[in-house]
Amino acid sequence: MTKGERNGYSVLGDLLPALEAADWTAAALEDLLKGFCEKNALGMGKVAQPLRVAVTGTTVSPAIGETLALLGRDKTLARIQRCLAQR
Repeated sequence: MTKGERNGYSVLGDLLPALEAADWTAAALEDLLKGFCEKNALGMGKVAQPLRVAVTGTTVSPAIGETLALLGRDKTLARIQRCLAQR
């Protein structure tokens, strides 16, 4: 990580409110994540990887929008909140 670079926790913290308000479909979640990346000048990997680890516990999963949709809103949000609480 370079000086001034955002870490995964800050990305998750900033992303959480948007996820809480999101339509919970794979397509809507993918669009939300792409928009978040553009707005924050971040590559998808800088957003998807911390999110993937927070919700699945691993660095490998299907497409992140599909993963979140399949896991469901309640489990996804709870896992992100738990991850943020453990930092």
